[in-house]
Formats: sequence, structure tokens, C-alpha cells
Amino acid sequence: MDLQKGRLRQGGLNMSKMGRKITALMLALLMATSTCSVGLAAQEQVGSIGTAVSASAGDTVTVTFDSQGGAELAPVETTAGSTVLLPENPSKPGYAFKGWYTEPNGEGSLFYIDTPVTESLTVYAYWEEIPTGIIDEQPSDNFYEIFVRAFCDSDGDGIGDFNGLASKMDYLQDLGITGIWLMPITESGSYHGYDTVDYYSVEQDYGTMEDFENMLDEAHAHGIKVIMDLVVNHCGSGNPWFRDAITNPETSPYRDYFKIEKSTDYDEDKDNNATDDAHSGNKRVWQQWRATPGYRYLGLFGGGMPDLNYDNPAVHEEMINAGQFWLEKGVDGFRLDAARHIYGDYLDTMYTPEIADKNAAWWKEFRAGMEEVNPDVFLVGEVWEENTDRMVPFVQEGALQNTFDFSLASELLEVAQTEHNGNFVSELCEVFDKFGFASNGTFEDCTFLTNHDQNRTMSVMEGNEDHAKTAASLYLTLPGNTFIYYGEEVGLQGMKPDQNIREPMPWYESNEGEGLTDWLNGKNKYSLGGETSVEAQVDDPDSMLNHYKELLSWRNEIRALKDGDVAEYDTGNNGVASYIRMTQDDSVLVATNLTGNEITVEVKPDAEFGSFSKILKKFSVDTVSKLEDGMLTIAPYSTVVLSGDVKPGQYSVAYSKNVKLSVDGEEQKLANLIGLYTADAEDGVVTLEFVPAVEGKEIAGVLVNGESVDFDDSAVFTYELNPSEQMHTTFAFTVVDKRVLRMTLETAQKALDEADKDAMLPAVLEAMENAIAAAQEIIDNPTATQTEIDQAWSGLLDALHCIDFVKGDKTYLEELVAIAEQIDLNEFTSAYNEEFNIAFVDAQDVLADENAMEDEINAAADALEQALLGLVRRADTSELEAVIAKAKGLNLDEYIEAGKAEMAQALEAANVIVEDRDATQEDVDNAAITLTEALAAMRKIADKDALRALIASMETVDLSGFTAKSVAAFQQVLNTAKAMANDAALSEDDQDKVDAMSDALQDAYNSLEKKETTTHNSSSGSSSSSSSNKTAFTTATAVAITAGQSVGTSSAVRSVISDTTLPFALKRGSAYCFKMTVTNGSTVMPSFTVGNGDVFKTQFVAKIGNDYYFRIWAIGAPGQSAGIYTQMPGEAPQCHCVVTVA
Repeated sequence: MDLQKGRLRQGGLNMSKMGRKITALMLALLMATSTCSVGLAAQEQVGSIGTAVSASAGDTVTVTFDSQGGAELAPVETTAGSTVLLPENPSKPGYAFKGWYTEPNGEGSLFYIDTPVTESLTVYAYWEEIPTGIIDEQPSDNFYEIFVRAFCDSDGDGIGDFNGLASKMDYLQDLGITGIWLMPITESGSYHGYDTVDYYSVEQDYGTMEDFENMLDEAHAHGIKVIMDLVVNHCGSGNPWFRDAITNPETSPYRDYFKIEKSTDYDEDKDNNATDDAHSGNKRVWQQWRATPGYRYLGLFGGGMPDLNYDNPAVHEEMINAGQFWLEKGVDGFRLDAARHIYGDYLDTMYTPEIADKNAAWWKEFRAGMEEVNPDVFLVGEVWEENTDRMVPFVQEGALQNTFDFSLASELLEVAQTEHNGNFVSELCEVFDKFGFASNGTFEDCTFLTNHDQNRTMSVMEGNEDHAKTAASLYLTLPGNTFIYYGEEVGLQGMKPDQNIREPMPWYESNEGEGLTDWLNGKNKYSLGGETSVEAQVDDPDSMLNHYKELLSWRNEIRALKDGDVAEYDTGNNGVASYIRMTQDDSVLVATNLTGNEITVEVKPDAEFGSFSKILKKFSVDTVSKLEDGMLTIAPYSTVVLSGDVKPGQYSVAYSKNVKLSVDGEEQKLANLIGLYTADAEDGVVTLEFVPAVEGKEIAGVLVNGESVDFDDSAVFTYELNPSEQMHTTFAFTVVDKRVLRMTLETAQKALDEADKDAMLPAVLEAMENAIAAAQEIIDNPTATQTEIDQAWSGLLDALHCIDFVKGDKTYLEELVAIAEQIDLNEFTSAYNEEFNIAFVDAQDVLADENAMEDEINAAADALEQALLGLVRRADTSELEAVIAKAKGLNLDEYIEAGKAEMAQALEAANVIVEDRDATQEDVDNAAITLTEALAAMRKIADKDALRALIASMETVDLSGFTAKSVAAFQQVLNTAKAMANDAALSEDDQDKVDAMSDALQDAYNSLEKKETTTHNSSSGSSSSSSSNKTAFTTATAVAITAGQSVGTSSAVRSVISDTTLPFALKRGSAYCFKMTVTNGSTVMPSFTVGNGDVFKTQFVAKIGNDYYFRIWAIGAPGQSAGIYTQMPGEAPQCHCVVTVA
């Protein structure tokens, strides 16, 4: 790069530029000793300062600062004959500071930084009151801050560029944007661009100069202005100016472009007093260059960004040349980075008048240079300062026409997050008055929420979308140029470090698509697509994106929102932020509900701007907000804009349309149609006369500006008004109609006069007299309401209706009531219960009423009689309940499945009927029959225990020793027995079949035949042999023990133990099964016998382990008995118990 690039451009300067260069040189020389011409005058006036005793040279003297009602300041000591460093200018609400004087009220001599102090003295602040009440319009644009690297990529390299930005002009135009601010686009040494290497070329990552110019053309074709970041406080350490200066500090022509000092050590005093600037992040402002030891340079924002030296006129010229270069390219203006740091980077000087004046002088010079190319150039300075008083010098006499409102941004975020209206509108109005006065009316505010140096709005709001929307609603309806940080309109989050608040613009829900940048190489923390994307929100009317679009469309449509001034408006509710926006031609009221609850407030006329009676704008998703009868309801977290009824400078008379207005005797027919009269305000009294809109009606009440006033005449109300003193007046009238009441009263009085009072019911006579008296009282009351009038009229009508009523005979009704008193409704169905209760109560009331008429008595008797006749007694459910109890007592596990469903269905139906008090006797009887039949159809499961035990025993038999034929026959019977044992459908009706099957299986077992075996005998020496065959058969038998057989006694060892040892009775024809357990380890089956075979029949059932099951059947006559015996081989029979036939 050509080191003389900036200088070479000077060769073609015209006279105005040369003159400006000379002026800059003179200004710099002047600033070396004084920053204002008044300082020279002060030197000339030094002889007249003070009245204190003169001090000798070298003595300590004190300067006391009397702020005259402003902020208090500490006195300053100095040495006699020297000057003092003036303190920061004081502040005083509603006033502009004009300097220090040796006498109050601006009298005496001006005291300035170059005034020698020869003695202790007091100086006095001189204030000029800031005029208020002036509508200061601020034409504005809707700007959109763009980090080109992160916005839109046109060539697929992942880095945003000029062509990508140009392709998104339709999006920006549709959003409502009328200007864009580009973060640095000049060649630099970093990703962010705030370390400029070349002020005359574009960042190569973004494209060519031709691409940039094409983007400018595309923006302008869409009606969008373009401003760019111009970094004039410092440049990059890679800038050729700095490289030459720091590497050749003794010979470089650029050394004085920077503040380079010959020093081997840091100056601790300077370091300790360096600006504690949160935005630079550096407290040590003096930097060292390793390649050039022994020198240091000033770099407020770090070693990579050396500060430029504005005490050098050449630097002024370079920066003005750079600005003019870009304006000639078509740029519309600049955002001026670090605008407050040009002079005074130390805490002990940065807020002094000297530094303030030097900064202001530079920015006036820069503005003049820019206006040579573009008289309408837009300049906005980054003066990051919460104290607005410290910002005044930057806008003084238009030095910087626009500054970012950091103080307002902080307040709006706090208001939205806390849901509580602070004092931000009042403070904003004070700032506008102060800045407007200081700038001679040229100041324009620049509002925003957050920018590229701050945590993003949605993160500040901790992800609360409602709060973020509220913050947007506030700043986009306030005055000034609005600045939206890219991605803010879709709720993109971001928390420092800086890369995380400058992530790619989220265009797509999938986070993939044409134009999407990836400059962080996939390391995005917040920009991840999904719901936080343009694609996901564009069609959602309740999205953050469409919230911004609606607000910007309001701003572009309503001139008072876009260009108007602002004034306070208090609804009386801290949950509502409200303010008036106005131009010379119209006004609107903006009201935002800061809370999550619906809020209703009264909209009262403003003393200066009048009434607001129509909702002009509300969000498309808002179905709640409304304005009715002066009461404004606002949906949660929503904003409404109300249109003003009166133009500024006019006075208004608002009144209810139930009256007609005449002004100075002239009826206002057009105003009477809408209830609003307006006219230009002039000094003098006008007479207002109000009469009811409908002839014959009367005025019953008057409110003036919400306060009740007295009046003498119900036909006309007169009010005298001086518009110059009372701009906006609201009247509310209560108008009533007594004409019908008067006519009815005359009729009632005449009827009472003609009636036979002795024949009248006492209550009727009393009611008539009371109604007449009440009506007369209402007629005589001039403030009676229409409700009171209508009630009096209704009372008269009721009394007239009863005037001919006579007493009736209650004898029959008394008899019916006596009968009804004996009725127990629990004995009847619900039919006619309600009718009976109503008729019974009505009849009792009529009996108790001494004024009851004949018709009332007859009607009550007829109703009670019909109710008694309609009662129906409940059905008798005792039999049904007995059947239900029987059904519920069944153990269904003992029954087969067939019939269970029918019984359950019948039981359910019976339960419904028994609970139904309205069921008929026929219904009850049928339910009982059905359930009884279902119970009768139920069948118990057949007893298969013995069969199953026998089957189990048979399956253990070793069949290998039996003939195949007998085994086959046995297996066939066994299989049949198994099938029967598994047949769940067999019921008690099939018990004979089950028992027969047991017998058949036992018989099959008994019929098993052993295979025939042959024995061979031989003897030694014998050649002959003989053989014989023996066939053995095994059968199970039951043998009766005769009386002569011996029986084992209790003292003998028992080899078999029975599960039943006590005597018991067994019903004839019934069976009983014994379990006999062999205890001596023998595997031989014991014999099972009874003492008398004519009393019991026996049968072997099964063998399970050492347990043997035997069954007996009682076949003898009742009363007969027999013992139960078992016998093991070689042992005597054992008697286990005695069983008797029952």
C-alpha cells in the first residue's frame, strides 16, 4: 500500500479545502493554550476579578464554585498567579450552563481555564432557562445494524459479503427498514474491522469495491440509506502509517499521527488515571511495541489499535479526506466509533470544559468537511455515556447532530424486565429540551436496545419473549432514529465474549440453506436455527419478527410516531408506559401494558394536546384491547396507539352527545354530531350553552373535567371559558326524561281520590300512598337519575294495578295444605316432586298473606290439588332385593361358565331397577323373575378331584410288565378319563358320568394282564428237563373284615396314618375320600377295608408318593355304622375311625 495515499489525494484540493486545512492548524495551535476565544477575553479581564485580599506569588489560593442552584462542586486550590483546571460543568434541571462569572447572574467577568488566579475568590454559575412547550420534530429513519461477515454469504465460502447483503434488500424493505448501518467494511487486521489498515479500500473477505458500489445502488433502489462505521479515534497496528511511525520513531513523517513517547517504562500516573472504559476493556492505555524498545504509544483499546493524535492537523485532514472519499462513493453517512475519546483519555481531564470544547471543535470541523460533499450527511456518534449532561458538548451547536442514547436503552430494558413504568419519559423530555436547546434545534436522538458491543436483548431478558417484545414496543414508538441490531427481530440471543454476540444471522429453521454464513466454523452457541429463525417466524402472526414488522409499519405510516416530539402522559398505573407523540399537525397517544395482566385505565384529555378517543393501531393478534366511554383496556404485553382529536394550537370542548352546544349564541350543528368542538385558541372569554338534545328532557347532572358542578336550571347549562387559559375542557351531562312519570302520577292521584278506601286492602292502600309520595319526591329532585325516575314510575304502575283487588276465601286451600303436610315424598317417585314442592310452598305463602286475592287463592289451590293427584307411590322392591342378595352371595368359582354372563347381566339390570325410585312395580317384578331364572340356570362344576387323583396315580404305573392288549385298553380308558377331567363344561348334572369314569379307569387298571413268564429247572447229571408256566394277575380288591378277625390295637406300631381319625356321620348316598399315609417306608399299597360291606362300599382312588386315597359310599340304612381299616402285609388290620350313615 502507498504510504502517501492519504497525502496524494490532497494535491487536487480546491481553495475551500486548503482554507479548512489552515483553519485546522490554527485551531490546534489555539487548543494548546485555550479551547475557547472567551479565554483570551478572560485574560484581559483578570484585573477585575475578586475582592479578596491579594496573595503573594507562590501562596495557595482557593477558587470556590457557587453553582447557583445546580449540582454542588468542591473548591479548587492552586498557586497564586497560576490557572486552575475547571471542574466538570454542573447540571441543573431545566437550565443550560453558560459559564462561570465573577458575579451572580452572568455579571462581572467570565472565568475560564486560562484565567490567572491571584487571590482566593468565588465564581458563580450562569444559567439560561431552556424553553419548553415547543414541538421539536425529529425526522427519522429505521436503521438496521449489520455485521456483514455474519449476515449473508453469496459465494458459499461461509463469510457474509456485499453481494449477499444486496440480495437481502427485499427482506429489509419488507421489515420496514429505511437505513442500514454497516459495521466496519474497510480493510483491517481482524474479523471485526475496528482496526483499520486502509481507509480507502474494502475488506477483501466482503468482495470488491465494485461489489460494494453495486450493494449501495441496490439499497438506494429499495429506498434504504447506507451509513458505515468510520473508525477515526484509532487505526489498526497494521496500518502503514503506524508501522512506519513505530519502526522509525525518530525519522518517520507519521510519528505525530500517533502519541508516541520515548520511554523505557510505563508512566504509572497516566496508567492509573486512564479511562476506566468498560467498552474498551483496557485500563492500561500506554502500549509497547516489541520491535521498538524504548518507546511507547497510546492505545486506549489495546495494543492492536493505536490512538490517532488529533493535536496534529494532518490527522484532521486525513480523517476528513477518508470520510469524503466514502461519501463520494455514495455512502449516506457514518457511525463514528469511540466519538468521545478523540481528546481526553484520562479520568482527571476527560470531563473538563477544556476537553469538552476540544472534542466539540473537532466534530464541528469534521461535519463541515462532510457537508462539503453531502449537505444532508448523516452522522451519529458513539458517545457511550449514561450521564446525559456529559453528552451536551458533543451536540453543542450541531457538532454531532445524532448520538446514541445509551441511557435510554438501559432504562427501557429495565422497564420491560421489571414490568414497572419508571420515569424514563420525563427524563427523556428533559434530555430533548436540553439537547435541542444546545444544538439550536438540530439534535436527533438515536434509540436502540443493544448493539454489537453488548449482550443481546433476548439474553438480557433471560429468554422472556414477552419482555423483549415490550422493550421493542417502547423504543420503536419513541422519537429519533431507531437502530435494530441484526437478529434482534427474531429474538436471537447472545452473551459475551464478542464473537457470541455477532453470530450468523439465523435465516433457516434447519440452520441450513442458501446464504447462511458460517464464519465461526460451526461453533455457534446461539444461532442454531429452529424457532429463532426468519423461516420459522415469517408466517406466524404472533412471532417476534412480525411484532417488529408491525411496529415499523406503524412508524412508517404515522408521521407523529416517525418524526414527532414526545410529551409525558400519566395514566396513573405503573404497569402502563404512556406518552404523547406529536407534530405540528397531529398527535397520538401511545400506551404499552408492561405486565402479563389485562389493564384498564381512564384516558383523560391532556391539558395541552386534548383528548384521544379512537384506537388508531393495535397488534393484529390483539383481540382484547378496546376503548369504550373513555376507558382503555390493554391486552397483556401489548401496545395501542390512540389518535388525537385536536390539532396542536387549538382548544377543544368535548361533551356527551345527549346535549346540544351553542357557542356565543350560535348552535354548533356539526360539533353536536360528534360531541367535540374545536377552534383556534384566542385570548378572551367564550360563552358555552348546553341544552338537552331532546326537547322536554332535563339536565340532572354536570361534570366539568371530571368534577361535579352545581347548576340552577335543568333546561340549560351555561359555562364561560377562556381558551388561552383552559385549552381542553370535557363536559359530561346526565340528561333525564320525567314526562311519563308526571303523566302517571296524575292518573294515580285521580284514581286514589275516587276509590272507596274503606273497601281497599290495607296493603294496597299503603302501597298506593307510598308510590305517589315517592314519585312526587323524584319529580321535585333536580338531580334524580333516570334509573330513579323509572323506578318511581314502575312503583306507581304496580300500585294502580292493585287498586281494585278484594280479599278471597281460603277454606279449601287450608284443607289441601293440611293433606300436603302429611305427605312423605320418600314414599313416592320423583314424578311431580318438584311441582308438589313449588305448589306446597306457594300455597303456604298465599295462606300467610293477609292481602291475598281470590284469584291468587284459587290458583294456589288448583296447583296444589294437581300436584297431589300427580304423585305416584314407589314400587315394592323387597323380593327383588332378596334375590339380588342371593346372587351376590354366590361363589362363582364353583360354577361352570355357561350361564354366568346371563346371571351377571340380570344382576346388573336388577341393581339399576332397585336403585331407580321411579321404577314401576311391573319393572321390579320382571327384574326379580329374570334374575331368579338366571340363578336357576346356573350349574356347579362337577367334582373331579377323585378322578384327577386316580389319573395321577395311573400315570405312574409301569406298564412294561403287562400285555400289549391290556395296556392298549387301559390307555384308551385313561385318555378318555383325562379328556373328561379337562372338560370345563361338565357340571353337577354330569357328576354320575365323572364317577362312572373313575370306576371305568379303576376297572381298566384292574384288568391289566401281566406278561406270561417260564421257569427252567435242571439238575447236575440229568439230561432231562421239564418246564411249567405260571400266569400272575394283579387286581385291586376291597375285602370286608369279619368280626372274628384280629384288629391292631393302639399300642401296636402304626404303619399307616389316616387324615381322619374322629367318628363322623355320612349322608346315605354320599361319598367320602380318605388319605392314608404309609410311614414305614414300604412301597406296598395297604389294603383298605370296612367293618361291614353292607354299610359302605370302598374304592381305591389314587397313589401320590406314600399317600394313598380311598373312597367310601354310604349304602347302608341310616343309623348303621362301620369301622374304617387298613392292613399292611404281615401286620394286623388298623382301625382309623368309625363312620355312621345319616
